[in-house]
Amino acid sequence: MDFSNVVRSLSSPVDRLYSNFVFGYNCGFNVLGLVPSTSTFSRFLNQISREDFTQSAIWDMNLYIGVK
Repeated sequence: MDFSNVVRSLSSPVDRLYSNFVFGYNCGFNVLGLVPSTSTFSRFLNQISREDFTQSAIWDMNLYIGVK
């Protein structure tokens, strides 16, 4: 699976995690803690990419937060 589009689609949500503490808290991150980088999210997605639901979950997440 080619993850170049996934990394691009991850940039916006990760940027939002850095800039919007309420969004980060709602995603399960500690308000005072560090937010994982885009690289970390990408590596995580590479690890779970063997699952069929990965791509649909990413697109659902992007639709939910309004990424186009």
